[in-house]
Amino acid sequence: LALTSQGEPNIQVLWGFLATLNQRDPGLVNFLLDAAVYDETLAPWFVALQTSIPIDERGLDRLMHALAGCRTPVSAFRQLSNGRAMDSIPGTKLRMLVSAVAEREGGYDAAFRILYTRLYSDRDQHRPDDPELAAAGRALLVQLPFGHDHRDESYELRLIMKVALVGSEG
Repeated sequence: LALTSQGEPNIQVLWGFLATLNQRDPGLVNFLLDAAVYDETLAPWFVALQTSIPIDERGLDRLMHALAGCRTPVSAFRQLSNGRAMDSIPGTKLRMLVSAVAEREGGYDAAFRILYTRLYSDRDQHRPDDPELAAAGRALLVQLPFGHDHRDESYELRLIMKVALVGSEG
């Protein structure tokens, strides 16, 4: 295990190791990530480690287990908004994850960033808007706290509104 000088895991080294190992032995990487969800040392950084490989059904299950447990802080789920880790997850499943993250105390901002990142990626890759992601956006917009200062996130808020507030549901 690669450790920093403070005795904590060196996530960058582990992330790179898992990404490289996944090219040769994806089964082993899945086994290691399955164990990391429950490991006292790695669980707080599990979400970052999960983003080292494309997130499939098994990865999504791990994320849901991490969210349900108490070892991975909800703020760690913001890591899912880095890069294109969420691109391969079907809209229905991503809506479920975003909803679960938003329901946790302190999870709204992470859920907001996860959804925004996916919507941005979909637009960037010229994919059509997913009705499930639009529904996830509507659910987040309803929860948007009054008085919450989103000036720094106005572009993100506009994109979620563009996707979520269309049609009769919007």
